[in-house]
Amino acid sequence: MRARVWNRDDGAATSVDQPECVLCGSADLTRCSDDLPRLGTREPSRFHLARCGACGALHTRPLPTAEELAEEYGAAFTWRPTPSVTTSLEAIYRRALVRVDHLRTLRRAARLAPGNRLLDIGCGDGLVISEARRHAVLAFGLDRADVPLWPGCAPEWRMAGNIDTTEQQPESWDIVSLFHVAEHLTHPIQILTRIHGWLRPGGILIVQTPNAGCLEATWLGGAWRGWDVPRHVVHFTPETLSHTVRAAGFEVVALQHLSWRDNATCCAGSLLPTFDIRIDRQAMRRAPSRRSPLVTLGRRLLYAAVTLAATPIMLIEAAFGRAPTVTVLARKPMRRMDEMPLASA
Repeated sequence: MRARVWNRDDGAATSVDQPECVLCGSADLTRCSDDLPRLGTREPSRFHLARCGACGALHTRPLPTAEELAEEYGAAFTWRPTPSVTTSLEAIYRRALVRVDHLRTLRRAARLAPGNRLLDIGCGDGLVISEARRHAVLAFGLDRADVPLWPGCAPEWRMAGNIDTTEQQPESWDIVSLFHVAEHLTHPIQILTRIHGWLRPGGILIVQTPNAGCLEATWLGGAWRGWDVPRHVVHFTPETLSHTVRAAGFEVVALQHLSWRDNATCCAGSLLPTFDIRIDRQAMRRAPSRRSPLVTLGRRLLYAAVTLAATPIMLIEAAFGRAPTVTVLARKPMRRMDEMPLASA
């Protein structure tokens, strides 16, 4: 199933300036959307979607410049502990969602994997790895060194590095997770192929991304929060994500569509773009004296109320595989007998 995207007003299929599909290598890419708004706005940007005619993958075009990416990955996208009621409530909320969402997936992976040694790529402040360690998973993370650590995360649990350049010992991990990372990668198959070498035979890969084939993407068009241009450069469906992990040498074990953390909040962020917590946090940092704490608390509560109201709809969408998030669990195949090292005499 291909993601359904609204057509341009003139109905024309326009060639794009960077024609190679990063998933299948086809040059058959055509523009299939109007210019999309950046996260938190309704104003069109210079970015649009292009679809691969061969595999159906969706790409952001043109690709963002290094300067644009540096601006998009600003401090507002990182949670920082501050002495306020709003921040304390947000911390409780985040921890609760990690426990009912990420840990459910990590526990499932640990049951399938040959061991419990986990590398969480793009771990951010380390909340996921600190909670995983509370539940008997030997978790470590990889992310930028300048991201503040979650209060319960020890510095030695997080490695500083970039997924494009970091190196790991071959077959040194049992589980590798990428929660909302793959959509940011310009060469996802090459990255996952490298990760394949880091996993032990039988090891489990977890990849979670927005689902460009969800009902919201169809209904809301450019207003869907999951496009998040230009930070998201590839837009996956369950089919294209499964193709990607298989192309990297993995066997798909399971597809999950239920995400307590992301499905309903994606809906809320689409309907109330300026209330998205990251966007709201950015606005507060630009003008910290212009808003009272009560107004901020009220905005958070309204956002939470819309999220709660959207949850039943998201559960129905997940049951039909059309929710805003998709997670793939995939296994590195065990070695065949002819690949086993010979015992020394």
